[in-house]
Amino acid sequence: MATEHELLQDVMLLARAAQIVLQEEILGNLREVEIGPTKMSLLRLLSRQRKQSVNDLARFLGQTKAAASQNVESLVRLGLVRRDQDKLDRRCVWISLTPKGARILEKAEVLQMEALKRAVADLPKAVLTKISRGMRTLAVALLEHSEGRNENCLQCCAYNSAGCVCENERWHCMYVLRGTKRSS
Repeated sequence: MATEHELLQDVMLLARAAQIVLQEEILGNLREVEIGPTKMSLLRLLSRQRKQSVNDLARFLGQTKAAASQNVESLVRLGLVRRDQDKLDRRCVWISLTPKGARILEKAEVLQMEALKRAVADLPKAVLTKISRGMRTLAVALLEHSEGRNENCLQCCAYNSAGCVCENERWHCMYVLRGTKRSS
């Protein structure tokens, strides 16, 4: 029987393998643009949150406003996001996804799902179901015990519970703010 340390090493291995393989799968097959995981995270956030300020994006990424501005500028040059001045407060600039950015993100998510399907193709459904349930439980436990940057909903990328798309729809979101238990 495996020790707790060995089991935790397996979890870390899975996390690293998923991150590396899925990022390589996506980034290696997106021939239209060359963007890294940070910029892909911004596209994902903007697809679900519609528009954000640079300050919002900096907080989401855990970066300075200057670093977030550089990421936004790069995405603007690629035509993946745009800047729009607020109609009521001209000092405020909103960053939003362009149609091209939405297409790139959609393609990336399809590539990611295809890679996952290939990886689990030979697993029996019962095993995959147990793995899925275990992964959800682990994700919630990680959020509940996290002391780091943990304000992001893993489902919709919202960085606070009030902005969680999943929570605001018809179902309960278990991935917001340290896995906070929320009423259904």
